[in-house]
Amino acid sequence: MFDLDSTWLINNAERLWNDFDKRIESPEIDLIAISTIKDYSKIKRSVWSLQGSRWTDYYPFMSVNVIKGLDTLTISSFGQYPFMLPWNVSGKKIYNSAISILISRLLPDNQESNKSRLIGNGFNHYLIERIYDSYIEDNVEFAKAKNRYEKQFRYIEKDFEIKHAEMSYMASIEWGGWFGRPCLELLLIDSTISNQIQFSTIFSRHNIFHSPKSIIRNKEKLIGRLKDNPVYNYTLNCENCIGEIHWVQSKSLSGQAKRNFLRDVKENGLSKENFRGKFKNAVFFELTEHRDSKRSFSRWIFFKDGTIVLWELRGDYLMNQPDNITKHKGYICRVMTPKE
Repeated sequence: MFDLDSTWLINNAERLWNDFDKRIESPEIDLIAISTIKDYSKIKRSVWSLQGSRWTDYYPFMSVNVIKGLDTLTISSFGQYPFMLPWNVSGKKIYNSAISILISRLLPDNQESNKSRLIGNGFNHYLIERIYDSYIEDNVEFAKAKNRYEKQFRYIEKDFEIKHAEMSYMASIEWGGWFGRPCLELLLIDSTISNQIQFSTIFSRHNIFHSPKSIIRNKEKLIGRLKDNPVYNYTLNCENCIGEIHWVQSKSLSGQAKRNFLRDVKENGLSKENFRGKFKNAVFFELTEHRDSKRSFSRWIFFKDGTIVLWELRGDYLMNQPDNITKHKGYICRVMTPKE
């Protein structure tokens, strides 16, 4: 559609990356980025996405009538990306940048128009930006975090596989403050438990030398609390499910999560007194399911006394639950009965 192929990518990958407006410069990251750009089988979705309309702040439009005798052929496009693909030709979508370049020649150079867009100005930037957001950024963040906390990574990797790592800023996670506090986010997997169970962890970078030890010390206790839990066991036996156990600093349900939950309890007309004294050692769990090209997401709180609360639901189905459960969406704060 852009008259380019994988050979062009391979031959130009280094130049494309070097020309990209980036703040990170290191041989390791450059190697990751350039090798990713060269792999067309990986990034072809990014290439395909450079067409159509996405933004709502401007609406470029191009239309050409080709008239011969009594016949008129209309070629038009609303495309916002370089080359303005696709073209609408007699009701059919045509993905061919050669049409864009030919049409650009009809427009004068000294008047404001879509000419620069039609000839593909900015294509390289949009391409690498899309590849970076989809495939490179996570690897860059992982490399930065691992290089910064090499000893902590080696310690954690004795018990977990680190799937994702990112240094970020968050407000009011556990250590307070209205402004963002420096955090280290890690997504961990222990294959001896299950590849479908992940530990989504957040640690304060002010206490990074000790805080990662908390998840290792408490991992077995967490799993022990869940061994008879129906939601956890459903996740283990569901091929298209991913379960996330949250862990912030030294507990699963952080102080901020607790406050948000109680706010949602009140907004649902429920009594916060029903949960007084229950939060110690509670487990905050998220379940993502995929079924028939649809996605369902749910948040749960598992209390130590066995109480199970469906905090949030997004989707048209939930595990093997009946429709009367799934008809309510959002932060519903529903206490599930043993029968359910």
